[in-house]
Amino acid sequence: MREVTREFPDDLDAQVLLAEAIMDTMPWDYWTRDRKPKPETEEALAARQNPVDAAREHAALARLAGSDEAKKLDSPQFPASAILAVTDYWLAGKVAAAQGDSAGAIAQLKKAVAAADALPYMEPGYWPLPVRPTLGAALLSSGDAAGAEQVFREDLNHWPRNGWALCGLEASLRRQGKTQSADLMQRELEAAWKRADTTLDLRWF
Repeated sequence: MREVTREFPDDLDAQVLLAEAIMDTMPWDYWTRDRKPKPETEEALAARQNPVDAAREHAALARLAGSDEAKKLDSPQFPASAILAVTDYWLAGKVAAAQGDSAGAIAQLKKAVAAADALPYMEPGYWPLPVRPTLGAALLSSGDAAGAEQVFREDLNHWPRNGWALCGLEASLRRQGKTQSADLMQRELEAAWKRADTTLDLRWF
């Protein structure tokens, strides 16, 4: 597959098959003990980290999200089109970020947060991926530490003492020079995360 992708670097199917082939050779063994990707994992990720391909996939998803077929799946027990709307906005934000469009990414992720908040209550939740930490990380990356602080505080209101929000809040406070408050959040994070075997990194978002 490596030879195929070298010959056809713009072929999305070839890139996907290469990533899958690499992962098949090392099932569930993609990371080192200190949470760094193995060389083969980095190759698989590189095969898929293509903003053009991501934009193409998002366009297909957007068509699906707005289709009559998706709306036919809606029921009181399963709001399919509403879930797809969250997916649409979230992926649009990630695509914009990959393309270097920070403002576009933030705008789409704000819509994703609003759409996720509008989903009916369910356990487990209909949308399993953390949306606010993604928005907070994007704001922090753009230089808006105050905006990121607000978002991470809102996430803590929804999910008290969750590690991602504490991690983001500590980083946004420290970026603003609020050292005393940042140190407090760091201690809270250490207490909340003391039994975890991974180190949090906002770049994962």
